[in-house]
Amino acid sequence: MPTPSSPLLPDERLTAGAARLATRYAGHFSPEIVLGLLADSSTRLAEQARTRTHLFVLAERLTAERLDALAHTQGLASGPTRVLVVCSENAGRSPMAAALLAPRAGERVTVSSAGRHPPRRRGGTAHRPGTHRGRLDPRRCVPQAADRAPIAGVRGIRDAIDAHITELLTQLAP
Repeated sequence: MPTPSSPLLPDERLTAGAARLATRYAGHFSPEIVLGLLADSSTRLAEQARTRTHLFVLAERLTAERLDALAHTQGLASGPTRVLVVCSENAGRSPMAAALLAPRAGERVTVSSAGRHPPRRRGGTAHRPGTHRGRLDPRRCVPQAADRAPIAGVRGIRDAIDAHITELLTQLAP
């Protein structure tokens, strides 16, 4: 493990995180793999961060998710199937799909959502995904253009996503 002055990990908090992750994944991944992923996660998050208050914690969590996914794909870990739902911005469709998939799949899947080109700031082209009075509100999960569309158009987007989820669930192991 590198020292705190390592150019890969410029902060002692990242070095401590690398040590924790190396211990957690010992026997599955080398400390060098863990270190490389943590450095990459930290760099990627720092490039987009407007505030750095929780950057080190987030980098460690992101690295753990990446290592868990890698372990799962290499058959090194058992547990629920991991599903990553991706859309262009992670501002509407993918959070909606994740919100619809998670309760239907139960504990047999772990669901995450992401965007290929997430906006640097919130409040871009889509509403915040979420619930309204305990239920998924599709009007809060689709592009703002849907505000001017009839509710049937919004429901059509949700129904199309729901159809994809139904198909995915039939392909997943029970």
